[in-house]
Amino acid sequence: MAAGTDRFDVNMVLNNPYQKYKDVQVASIPKEDVVVLAYEGAIKFINKSIECLEADDLQKAHFNCIRSQEIINELVRSLNFEQGGEIAHNLLRLYEFMVYRLMIGNSKKISGPLVEVRDMLETLRQAWVGIKESLIKK
Repeated sequence: MAAGTDRFDVNMVLNNPYQKYKDVQVASIPKEDVVVLAYEGAIKFINKSIECLEADDLQKAHFNCIRSQEIINELVRSLNFEQGGEIAHNLLRLYEFMVYRLMIGNSKKISGPLVEVRDMLETLRQAWVGIKESLIKK
């Protein structure tokens, strides 16, 4: 926000050279790598949320849980149902379930659902790493 106001300065974000660099960086890497990075980011925020719950820092736990939900929602937006067919639809259902479980864990301030989602994301991350490696071999 601009100093002394409560308004969000869109130009500050649009003209941020670091953000422009990150946008170009993400746009220039293969989709498989972006998906793996998204999984890793969501896992990182879930782990931070769990750590904060254990430390009874509920505000930071909430923030990190929301960040992981945002990443999963971005994965939902990236699904291509025309190319992905049944797999894309199954991923959609899985992502929706993950967000639901994160919301339960966040609202009840319990780590069990967060651990559950983290484990699912780790399994998906490993699968995408395998896909990436098989594409490299071809």
